[in-house]
Amino acid sequence: MKLKYIIITLGITVAGIAACEKVPEGYISDKFAYRPNPFIAMQGLTAYSPSIEADGSTLPLTVKLLEVRDKSTGKVLDSNDLRPREITTYLAELLPTDTTLELLNKKLSRGMKRPFEIQENGGRIILTAGTEYWDTGRYVFDVQVTNIRGTRTIKNVGEVLLNPKVYYEVVRRTVTTSDNGSETNFQDVYAGGQMPLTIDRDPAGPHRIILKFKDKNGKNFNPKMGEIVYRGDRPHFQKYNPFFKEERTDSTIEFGHPNLAKFPFFMVNNDVSSYYRIPAAFTEAVRNVNATFSVTFYGGGTWTLTMHTGVARKPI
Repeated sequence: MKLKYIIITLGITVAGIAACEKVPEGYISDKFAYRPNPFIAMQGLTAYSPSIEADGSTLPLTVKLLEVRDKSTGKVLDSNDLRPREITTYLAELLPTDTTLELLNKKLSRGMKRPFEIQENGGRIILTAGTEYWDTGRYVFDVQVTNIRGTRTIKNVGEVLLNPKVYYEVVRRTVTTSDNGSETNFQDVYAGGQMPLTIDRDPAGPHRIILKFKDKNGKNFNPKMGEIVYRGDRPHFQKYNPFFKEERTDSTIEFGHPNLAKFPFFMVNNDVSSYYRIPAAFTEAVRNVNATFSVTFYGGGTWTLTMHTGVARKPI
């Protein structure tokens, strides 16, 4: 009997001690990860990843960026690499109704942003336009994750593949001839109708877009003298750029542009094609020349687009 009472008493004592101990709250894993891995982005463009994968850890999570390294060299990015840069951010969606600089500027803001950030709540990767100043390649990074249970330091938690920035995209570039005074008897100037198009950019120049139309001998058609006209009611570049008035010289059509991450930012009939015509009166063959191009720009500076029409200008 005494042994029985001793066992019962011991059990009560142990239970009492256990009841006094505080049970740890929550759970924190040591296997946090990012998906997709690598997270693929482009220089100079804003990109957001999904939140960090918590592997069953108790939410909410607080995530802190500790270090970023160049994967190929192991070089740690220093404070200069990670310093804030002045970039344009969007306060609201840009719409086709934003047809003046005043309306456009209400939706834009200039601010200082780091090129690589980790969102504290949830741990999303945030890459900003500041990555334009980074080298392309692969970067790995470490984070510190904290929740109610504790803190974990996760080395090489994710990888970022930073691809070269695409500064422009050409969707269409065609040139045909047609009968004088009508939209009939179209003929391709080049095999397959693809017009040679040269695009040059001076990133340090003023924010301008310059259009040139050259004949087969490299001579410029003269927009100021009416040698370049719009093609009926089809859209032309001024339709996509109402912010700056078109200017014509004896060799160019020129516009200012608002230096957006993507321009033009709205379309006409789901397209950004521009249609221009060289009237038959200014060509040696006495046929209309119809040049069409669709180009999207992803950067500031001065852009020069040269359309090589492949036809001869009428001698003056």
